[in-house]
Amino acid sequence: MGPESRNAELDGLDLGDRFARVLGVPEGQGARAARLAVTSFFLSAALAALKTAQAGVFLEASSRSMIPWAYAGSALLLMALSSVAVIFATRLRVGALTRALLVVAIVSLLVLRGALALELSFVPFAAYVVIEALSGVLLIQVWSVVSAATDARSARRLLPVAGIGAGLAWTLSAVAVRPLVHLAGAEALILVGVVFLLCTWACVRLVDQRDIADRRMQRRRSGFVRDWLSGFAFVARSGLMRLMTALAMIALVLEQVMDFHLMATAREELGDAESISAFFGTYYGITSAIGLLLLAGFSSRVMAALGAGRALVVTPLTLAVVGGLAAVLPGLAGAVALRGAGRVLKQSLWSSAVEQMQTPLPVLRRSQARAATRGVLAPGAYLLSALALAALPAAFPTRWLALVSAVVASIMCLIIWRFARRTYLSSLRRAIDD
Repeated sequence: MGPESRNAELDGLDLGDRFARVLGVPEGQGARAARLAVTSFFLSAALAALKTAQAGVFLEASSRSMIPWAYAGSALLLMALSSVAVIFATRLRVGALTRALLVVAIVSLLVLRGALALELSFVPFAAYVVIEALSGVLLIQVWSVVSAATDARSARRLLPVAGIGAGLAWTLSAVAVRPLVHLAGAEALILVGVVFLLCTWACVRLVDQRDIADRRMQRRRSGFVRDWLSGFAFVARSGLMRLMTALAMIALVLEQVMDFHLMATAREELGDAESISAFFGTYYGITSAIGLLLLAGFSSRVMAALGAGRALVVTPLTLAVVGGLAAVLPGLAGAVALRGAGRVLKQSLWSSAVEQMQTPLPVLRRSQARAATRGVLAPGAYLLSALALAALPAAFPTRWLALVSAVVASIMCLIIWRFARRTYLSSLRRAIDD
């Protein structure tokens, strides 16, 4: 089709259809893609506000030695919340469970904001732990809803569009966060996050009603412990889930090492809460803008060309290279380069590829297994690595953590290259046969 014919065809479409055609959304899926994009937009807008407040409040009040302990505390709380999600994944629809967790998060954040007003010494540490754990469980559950609204065929087109919504929210946060922090303080962003979580609740309800094909649930008479164990039993039985569990654990440890590198360096060079919050707001915005550009034209093409299994290797391969370079860059520049590369690629490619890898699994099992792996098993590895970081001497040069990141990313590359494509195709054939 020539350029003139393509332009004439686009002229005959309304704005929504034209937008869908440009993004490569399958015909008739434009409204669904828009709902998924808006859902991820509001969730990410909430997380942008909460994570920016978290960084400023915690790092101003805490020493570098407290950062690993905050990681450990958030891992324990995330494991507890996700264990509850594993149990109720067999008793509630994925949309209903996600809405319930959103309500829990909203109430918890309102209590946290009130506690910060009391200016108690332990509250900044608690703020980090609560916000980090809530962010983790909400990411898992809301993306479970987004994933449940797709299948193996549509996922490669719809999931990157949902990612565009998330990237747009993080990008716009760079514009809004800095003046708001200077005007009202970092703590005010918690209430902004609550407002966006309320919007996320409404979007999840709409997606659950319109886009998830089978919303029926079988009544379960087994006990809570048996339901909890059944999620892990499924992970143990499924070759695909064993692979995704290993990758989730290694990826979370890799993120933790890169985060510690960036947070410790930012605390040393920036100091006060407003400067730290403004820095992280700008950092989130710039990295998200780059990720958004990649999502618009790069992500879906790479996934279509390589497939989900091979597309996974792009992220750790890039981080292995950047990590080696960051080890020789002093100060904040190397930390930003490494963590920024990881964040951009997670947003633009890794998350979509991971979600597509799991589309051969049944929706119910997918939701339960996701909570078990990313919410319980992976944070367990995160907890152990946090204790290792806490054991580092105060004089340890943080830039050497970039070299550790490069080694961990290289291990991920080997696992993906050896097992990902074969395991995915085997699970897909089994799903088709069933």
